[in-house]
Amino acid sequence: MADGAAVAEAFAAASRARVHAGKSPVVVLLMARNIAPQHELSKAHDANARQRKAPDAPHEVAVVVVDSADWSCRLPPGCSPAVQKLTAQICR
Repeated sequence: MADGAAVAEAFAAASRARVHAGKSPVVVLLMARNIAPQHELSKAHDANARQRKAPDAPHEVAVVVVDSADWSCRLPPGCSPAVQKLTAQICR
């Protein structure tokens, strides 16, 4: 189940990751067949955006929820063109 808690957990883990280089975004593809309603995902994305960033944190962390039943994506608001381009290749 991809719900608000899963989005928050994925964001927290990716924010601590040391896999980023410079201003490259870190993108988490959270795939599931069962997706929470959009308002729940939006609340989680809003809470993630309000968190204070550590000095060595990635410039951008985007948790993209992918419905594996139909390959549709739910992107976080305000994601960069790089993230949008990536998801355009993956999602319908």
